[in-house]
Amino acid sequence: MQKLSQELLTFMRCTVIITDFHKVVFELVLNSLDAKATCIDISVSFNNGGRIHISDNGISMGYEDMLTVGQRYFTSKCQSINDLSTNQCFGYHGESLSSIINLCEKLEIKCTSDDHIFLKEFHKGVLVKFETHLNENSKTRKFNTEITVTKVFYKMSVRIKELDKLSEFEIIKRFVISISLLKPYISISLNVLENSFLTFELKSMKSVLDVVNYLSGDVKSDNIEKVKLKICNGRLDGFIWISDLHGVNMNYLYFNNKPISLNDKFYEILSKTFKRVKIFSK
Repeated sequence: MQKLSQELLTFMRCTVIITDFHKVVFELVLNSLDAKATCIDISVSFNNGGRIHISDNGISMGYEDMLTVGQRYFTSKCQSINDLSTNQCFGYHGESLSSIINLCEKLEIKCTSDDHIFLKEFHKGVLVKFETHLNENSKTRKFNTEITVTKVFYKMSVRIKELDKLSEFEIIKRFVISISLLKPYISISLNVLENSFLTFELKSMKSVLDVVNYLSGDVKSDNIEKVKLKICNGRLDGFIWISDLHGVNMNYLYFNNKPISLNDKFYEILSKTFKRVKIFSK
């Protein structure tokens, strides 16, 4: 893991701004995908300022990476301008985790390898703990990386009080579905700690159609269009349902493989455009 060069930062001219509870979940899950995780567990709580716990079985960070993880602009996913055109990672700016660290009251990172367990803790944006322990139970572990975010909006208590819990759950659930459509082989679950009825799980499947059939019953493949469109230096992809399913919006769009949220301003425009123009993948 290295710090992005000033040349690369100037070229990208962008920053990560996180203002919503669900966007914290999004960024952490995307990091799990970049770590090649095939099993991701999401647990959230909307009480006491909000809490998020993400566990995955992706490639665990070693000691050297743990030293710099959480520092702004440090990343292992992109090191040159040439990498920008070939990079298939969801996040490579080295900003999302540091933004979350400065947003929440406490963030804990636990990484487990065959030999060691690394623990790192930030409190109000400041590193307060970094520990290394021998791993004496390496054969029994299910997850390699666990991140816990506590009191997500401790600086903005009004925001967490005004949070629509059911709406946030549905937004995150839709995000989980979009990930499963993109990568059907991934097993991903979502749980709300204070409400056992708010749970959702998609197990590993063989194809996109398997995911669709699990969600909405027996759907014929000709009812779904996989679409794609090149735009500037990026790529728009999506899964568009030709017929409506009980009034539920089942269109899922992606920019450079990153899911576009239903409440993004240009989602509706893109969705309508894709429905009018048939752009089939090769």
